[in-house]
Amino acid sequence: MKKTIILLLLSCGTIALHAQDLELQSIDCNAEAKNFVAKIKKYSPDNLLPYYDKASKKWGFMTKYGKILTEPLTHNPSDFNINIHNRFYLYNHNGCDISIDLNDYTYRIDNVNSIVDGQRNNALLKGFTIRTVANTNEVNQDAEIATYSNIYHKIDKPVMYNGKWYAVVTSGNWKRGIIDQDGNTLPNFDFQYNSLFLLTDYKGENNNQHWFYFEDAAKNKGFINLEGETKLKNELLSSCSIKDYPYSLQSGGGKSGVFDLRTLTWTIEPQTEFKNFERVLKIGQSYDAITYYIVVSDGEEKYLIDINKNIYKPKK
Repeated sequence: MKKTIILLLLSCGTIALHAQDLELQSIDCNAEAKNFVAKIKKYSPDNLLPYYDKASKKWGFMTKYGKILTEPLTHNPSDFNINIHNRFYLYNHNGCDISIDLNDYTYRIDNVNSIVDGQRNNALLKGFTIRTVANTNEVNQDAEIATYSNIYHKIDKPVMYNGKWYAVVTSGNWKRGIIDQDGNTLPNFDFQYNSLFLLTDYKGENNNQHWFYFEDAAKNKGFINLEGETKLKNELLSSCSIKDYPYSLQSGGGKSGVFDLRTLTWTIEPQTEFKNFERVLKIGQSYDAITYYIVVSDGEEKYLIDINKNIYKPKK
């Protein structure tokens, strides 16, 4: 009797799984993609903005003027950021992974999670090796990391300084510092920093220096160049993050502001009208024509503003 019950349970489970497989196989992803593209293709990419749906806690597409175009799609507003390929990736949309080219609204069905970082660690190195990409002047010379020592968790893009290459690395205890290609630490940049990253667009008053944001173990924060000179030390409202570059969303003392890491100036001075800035979004036709929007949260409601503090919400 027990064997019969077990066999029946196994059979039911097999039937259920088989039915589930058939259901997945029956999904027409090309039709899903075509239906989705039809909702947005009348509008240029710079006229497509995300809107927040409070009920589902997801974001969908609307026009810049508030006309809702799609159902809520994703929990992450950053999915709407423009990328180097100008593609919008729709993860698991009704069982389909769809990527859409926003230049011409063609689409493909693919596995959008299959991108692999090509850099590799090297146990024989103490520092790193580079591939030179371009050679203009020293402060603007461009290169890529080829290999780096496996004693570091992470390495950033290298910079040229006094004829040598240097890079910010993350040590085994997750502290940040700057080393040369042989693994020697640059003075003033031993592994004392909780946060340290290059300001790729700020070169100082004479356009001839590399500057970095720093936050050390004592919670001091500000900006530092490779000579050890600092700017705006402990004058910001809060920490900076690379995730919203070229801006930093600042909050503290009951105020919020938007700080421009390209110029080290305030784009939105600290104010109280908008209290909670969450993310910076990059919307546009291409990387050369980006408009920046800021996700603002107000209780359960979320909406967008631009850097001129114009508000963008879906029409009711």
